[in-house]
Amino acid sequence: MKRIISFIVAILLVCSNMVLFGYRYTDSAYATQTDHLVIYNWAEYMYTDDENDDSPDFERDFKEYYMGITGNDIEITYSTYDTNETMLTRVENNDAHVDIICPSEYAIQRLIEGGYLCKLNYHNDTANQYLFESNINADIITKINSNAVFSSLELADYLVPYTYGTLGILYNKDALDEMGVDVEQYGWGLLWNTDSQGNTIDRRLEKTIYMKDSMRDAYVAGVMYLKYQHRLPAPYDTMSAEVLINNSDQELIALVKEVLIEQKSHFYGYEVDEAKMEIAQPDSKVLINLAWSGDAMYAIELAAEEGINLAYFTPDIGANIWFDGWVMLKNAVNVQPAKIFIDWLNSPQVAMKNMMYIGYTSAVDKDILSVNEPALNIYFDTYEISEEDEVTATADFFGNSNRYPDILNINYGMMSNFSKEGNNALTTMWMEVKASGLSTWVIIVIIVGAVVVLCAVVLIVYKLKNGKKAVIVEE
Repeated sequence: MKRIISFIVAILLVCSNMVLFGYRYTDSAYATQTDHLVIYNWAEYMYTDDENDDSPDFERDFKEYYMGITGNDIEITYSTYDTNETMLTRVENNDAHVDIICPSEYAIQRLIEGGYLCKLNYHNDTANQYLFESNINADIITKINSNAVFSSLELADYLVPYTYGTLGILYNKDALDEMGVDVEQYGWGLLWNTDSQGNTIDRRLEKTIYMKDSMRDAYVAGVMYLKYQHRLPAPYDTMSAEVLINNSDQELIALVKEVLIEQKSHFYGYEVDEAKMEIAQPDSKVLINLAWSGDAMYAIELAAEEGINLAYFTPDIGANIWFDGWVMLKNAVNVQPAKIFIDWLNSPQVAMKNMMYIGYTSAVDKDILSVNEPALNIYFDTYEISEEDEVTATADFFGNSNRYPDILNINYGMMSNFSKEGNNALTTMWMEVKASGLSTWVIIVIIVGAVVVLCAVVLIVYKLKNGKKAVIVEE
């Protein structure tokens, strides 16, 4: 009798929770009071608390949302990486004990081909009414499916788009205008301070150029610079931007290596994240930067506060358009919490909070964001926009072609994964570029240091695996 009564009480409690919290998620995944979710994401790619203000924190907000949906607490383990290659190394070495990650499109392709991902099938999941199915910009999926490789892999079934943007050139507009430099004329040549005929654009630009410390992005800049300078032999000279940036022929890689080594005598250095802050400072030596559009938008707004006029563009000759998306590993443990998290991220209010903090364009359709009052209020409050200026400000924000590029522009090419041989050749080329100009002793010190670090990492991983506690920790 006691067992029957206990059973009835348990059923009543479950039913009451379903009514109380609007139970949308019908899986039986909530057997414990505290659920868990492990997330691996780009650094500075989610809104969070700043040291000097009270801006909302995504973990706190999601925990509140999750409690309202499920009636359970949730513990979040969150760690970050700086490049796709860093993330890929950990996943492919089975060192990434996570549920969801946020790679770029070519890295997602590589993970699918390696058998590391499972399909999300969000549009076929009739058990749950996910927000992101109807909120995502349809042109992103169209662009992905227009790529023959991505379409054959059914890439769109594996990811939920998070952000998108372009790879282009961020520059100090006031400084270059004062020099009389027409940026549209020189395009990719700005990163070399060299025009299409091989002449110096302006000596004052020497050592003011930052380059991305990312081999795929550097490769894009290299092949597009070769095209700009008419240094591509047949048949490369007639290839589209998308075909060029995804070509890993030995001949083309050798040509890119040559121009990337040439560039080192002109530029200020390599960077990943620091340039967006440095170029926005009044005393900055940096005037030009190969930048992702989201970082560019962030830097432009930061610089404006200092009275500095920065601008960003993608050269007409061709450029890269990219997408980052959430995917789930096959060995993911917390499947349903992960789907709830992705769903929550693609609600208009959360999407707008992220855009305000990270600078990158949300994949949530702008036609939804631009009419959602709570989302717009987040935008108005962030920029302290008065009521009489709201209409104009909204049009300017969503009409900004750098923030909202034409996704289907034929001059924008997406990166796809190179073959194993192509990746190896590109990695070797990039190492040689980075090492060029260094003395023999410096190279020896770097190699010895790398070996020591590698041995330390192997030892740590070995101990963690044997202790069954191998979990990614934030660097």
